[in-house]
Amino acid sequence: FSVFSGTCLRLMGAEPDVITQGTRYFWWKGLSLVFEYITMTFAAGLRGSGNTRLPMWVGMVVNGLNLAGNYVLIGGNLGFPRMNAEGAGLATAFARFIGMMIIILLTTTQANPLKDWLKGSFGPDREALGSVLRIGVPASGERLTLRGAQLLYTRAIAGLGTAAYAAHQIALRTESISLVLGFSFGATATTLVGQYLGANDHEKAERAARKSQQIATVAMACAGVLLFIFAPVIVRLFIPDNPEVVALGASVVRIVAVAQPFMAINHVLAGSLRGAGDTAWVMYITGASAWAVRVVLTYLLVGSFGLHLQGAWYAMVLDLVFRSVLFRWRFGTGKWKEIRV
Repeated sequence: FSVFSGTCLRLMGAEPDVITQGTRYFWWKGLSLVFEYITMTFAAGLRGSGNTRLPMWVGMVVNGLNLAGNYVLIGGNLGFPRMNAEGAGLATAFARFIGMMIIILLTTTQANPLKDWLKGSFGPDREALGSVLRIGVPASGERLTLRGAQLLYTRAIAGLGTAAYAAHQIALRTESISLVLGFSFGATATTLVGQYLGANDHEKAERAARKSQQIATVAMACAGVLLFIFAPVIVRLFIPDNPEVVALGASVVRIVAVAQPFMAINHVLAGSLRGAGDTAWVMYITGASAWAVRVVLTYLLVGSFGLHLQGAWYAMVLDLVFRSVLFRWRFGTGKWKEIRV
């Protein structure tokens, strides 16, 4: 990732000055992925055992350090050197390294099911490795297919100009506020479904998933209403002196605000299927919807119909709606209850 960052930015159509800054940023960001992967492994194990508090606190520390690092390194505040985009990458790498060290230390010293992880054998276990690969390979495939679709999606938006791309990025940051709810209930569903199925209680597993979906849908619908109403105000916080970007950003935030309930369904039901080990179908649904709906419709609505940035976000919303229908169908079949991991 770090080595080929310049090539990737050129393929995305970035300008020379963006490539110069972006290459330095992504060098550190790529390095930080090593720390992030280790942290994610420990966090997933803890959540699977029902301990969601420790990953939460570690995440808060990482985000706080990242924000502080951005403040002092990007602009050169409090006596630190001004590093611009490279400072943002360095801050991310430092925060993720500290987060990795903290979660390893706390997992090893605090009472939890993973405390004795160092005492076990580090030799390959064919049975355990087989289970990991059966679940992990489709899960990785899901991420890869989704990221590939997102690259083409972003490439289409980058061609709309600087103002459109800036509005797009700000809208994504604004939308991420409500996504916290979806991720949270999705992680809850993954943990509860996995534990109940492990206890051979299929009824409680399904009830936990449906209850999580109901609560998440209501919560994200309320968040959607707030996003729709306050979209211009929120976007203006990011860039107060550019009316064009504010108008564009607010318009697409309002588009995705309508899709918040569908996003809740996606996060919770996909999380439930992952908890049951049905990662292959999560990959099929995510990949098919992202490529066949989001990518295709983006190039049609933006290119052929000239709907500009709004067209790309209409395509995103239709992708989310279509995906929610497929996840509800797969969950409704009940075949995820029969999977043995």
